[in-house]
Amino acid sequence: MKKTFLKGVVLAVAAVGFMAGGVMATMTHYDVAGGVNDNPTSSVSLSNVSTFGWTSIDVGLADGLDDVVFDLDAGQSYTFDFLSLSLNGNGLGTFDISASLVFEVPEIESSSEGGGWWLTKNWWGTYTSGSLSWSDNTPDHFIIGGDYVTIDFLDLAGCEPTQDFTITATVTNHGVAPVPEPATMLLFGTGLSGFAAIGRRKMKK
Repeated sequence: MKKTFLKGVVLAVAAVGFMAGGVMATMTHYDVAGGVNDNPTSSVSLSNVSTFGWTSIDVGLADGLDDVVFDLDAGQSYTFDFLSLSLNGNGLGTFDISASLVFEVPEIESSSEGGGWWLTKNWWGTYTSGSLSWSDNTPDHFIIGGDYVTIDFLDLAGCEPTQDFTITATVTNHGVAPVPEPATMLLFGTGLSGFAAIGRRKMKK
């Protein structure tokens, strides 16, 4: 009788461990929505632009964004061009920026806001300094196919001999998403209680 009960407990623990470990991770397919005919589609906009001198700023989606297609397995990352930022003339300025990266597959959207400044000149050669920082301290995260996935937009900072900049996005698959501890303990307790009840019934017989 005791052997039967102990065997049941072992099976319960094994079953709970399997459930707590999450679903087996599989490779996930990604397709970015960046075309004018996509609905919804990725987007970017500027606001609160302030300038001093003869300078301006333009921003748009990177060329070929709608053609970005890739697959990710656990532990893999993929980085691609997301936004194009161009500065013109001579002067300095500040700006706020808002961007949304939309995927057709899977149907997810990562959005963030940020701000920055620039100082640019094109006398006797082009020279630009400045920064762009996204306000989110951590990247957006999702559970996709049982995997924990994050999406992060690139910050910019420093000095460059150009007035054109590319902002990238990085998608990272961190592997199987962990089950929260309370849920794990609930499964464990439920499994043991069930087999304890079976053991008591057999002992009564």
